Amino acid sequence: MNSYSENIKNAFSVVYNTLENVKKLMEYCDKVAEENGYYSCTDRFLRYNTDNSVDGWVYNKFFKIYQSSDGEILSNGWRNGPLYVLEINLEEEPKYYVSKFEYENIGEWAKGISPSSWWAFYFPTDITDNRIEFKKIDDTYTEGKPRGSYKKSYFGLERTVFRSGDLLGINSDTVNTYIFGEYDKLRNK
Repeated sequence: MNSYSENIKNAFSVVYNTLENVKKLMEYCDKVAEENGYYSCTDRFLRYNTDNSVDGWVYNKFFKIYQSSDGEILSNGWRNGPLYVLEINLEEEPKYYVSKFEYENIGEWAKGISPSSWWAFYFPTDITDNRIEFKKIDDTYTEGKPRGSYKKSYFGLERTVFRSGDLLGINSDTVNTYIFGEYDKLRNK
């Protein structure tokens, strides 16, 4: 095998190992969610996927959605309360985002959410998106509110509050603090 072939093989090996670790992290979060007072709203993660662009051939953005176990269960299966979202983002340096998404009326939603609806949780935390008005709440948290008619584009999103961190700092010892502990803090933001 020549050096180019070896480099390609090694690059894909790194990608596959990274994706396996992301899968393990998401499965672990689902496992410990209940003991932290949350439940997973989705069996699968949300992600960007397309055959038309090479960006969609390898997943680099993953979303898991949780809600507080305390919320009233609505007829559509959602709870009456905000969504708490974990985003794992490998676009540049590995990051994670923990977010609270507040909606005008989650009771009007259909049951469940498609894995292809990733964009509804990605763009409201992308500070380069001019459809969202962002402001720093404090040194840690940023708030995003859709501008004008874009509120409807994001399923009636009222606002999101989020923070990001270094994904490499997340492991089984820190999940409760950095993810579910942050969700607890976000309840009061």
